[in-house]
Amino acid sequence: ENQYFTSPLVAEAIAQRLDDADGPEVILVSTRHSPSWFDQMTMDKTRSAFLKRLEDADRHGRFRAYSPVTRNDRIIIVHAKLAVVDDRFIRVGSSNVNNRSQGFDSECDLTLDGGSITDAAGRSCVGVFRNRLIAHWLGCDETEVDQAVKAQGGIAAGIEHLRDRGLDRLRPLRSRPHGAFSRFVATHHLGDPISAADSLRPWRRPAQMRHKLAAAAHRLIRADLPAPEVPLGGPVEPGRARD
Repeated sequence: ENQYFTSPLVAEAIAQRLDDADGPEVILVSTRHSPSWFDQMTMDKTRSAFLKRLEDADRHGRFRAYSPVTRNDRIIIVHAKLAVVDDRFIRVGSSNVNNRSQGFDSECDLTLDGGSITDAAGRSCVGVFRNRLIAHWLGCDETEVDQAVKAQGGIAAGIEHLRDRGLDRLRPLRSRPHGAFSRFVATHHLGDPISAADSLRPWRRPAQMRHKLAAAAHRLIRADLPAPEVPLGGPVEPGRARD
């Protein structure tokens, strides 16, 4: 669930996992279109390219993107920045899934690791949190979501089952055809700089992005090596949080 989905690095990482036979389900929730004219002309067009990449990679039918609406069919602006991963991790904070949050803006995110909780009830709280989020958007009880996901054998299938029953406040969000202007905006990531030095030089972004994608692919190839130390600190144990 995020305000912006425009990062090509994130899109490529997700696309590669969607292409795998044993890849995960990926459910995105975002606003149907941005409220401002500028974001509609920039961020929304780049998001469409993001969605198109994932749609093309979704050979196994595990990707869904939705936009929420009210009971009166009015658009809801999604401003939250959170993710639930594998019924284990909850990530919440200020960062969007865009270039700015990865290198231009100052952000602060918190990741909760449910795997560090020893009791089963504690571990399951992450799944409960996820179900509550889905239920919030659909307008139903979290137990209905839990039952639907289990009965249908997956999150996406569970959501579609509930939508078929009339709980349709999550509407499909799909990519749109790109004209020449849209392709130019998406290629140069207008309005979404990679860094402070890059902010006034968008013509350099395509080459910089290709370099970043190549570097990311190289790191994946070398993934068997020890992970580098986190420069701003590592995980914080619950008992040491006050320190």
